[in-house]
Amino acid sequence: MLRINWLTLLTMSLLIWLSGCGDSTGGYGIFRSRDLVTVFVPLPDTSEIADVKVDNKALHIDIDTGEKIVPREIQLRGRFFPVVEPEETVEIHGKNRINDFAVIHLRAFDTKHKGSRFIKLYISN
Repeated sequence: MLRINWLTLLTMSLLIWLSGCGDSTGGYGIFRSRDLVTVFVPLPDTSEIADVKVDNKALHIDIDTGEKIVPREIQLRGRFFPVVEPEETVEIHGKNRINDFAVIHLRAFDTKHKGSRFIKLYISN
């Protein structure tokens, strides 16, 4: 009985330790559900989104701080799983500012089937 309790404690400790080893993204969050990809980027109070460009590997954001335009590149892949597959096409469907975040809405779809795969993925810092 003591051995089972010790093994349970060791397993739970290992799971808690591994769950803390998440993917560090450098201050942004990416959420994907089916074909919708939403990217959240923190912005200072006076900053605005100047321009957004996307390819299958990265999202390029130009942030207007009032004094200068700061470019930012966000990779569309996680450490273990890609957010967008190489055969998918990514389109920009909107950009908004909600409180202290820039919210960029993307659509990723398979070019052959014009449909989406069933995917749910969340990456955050």
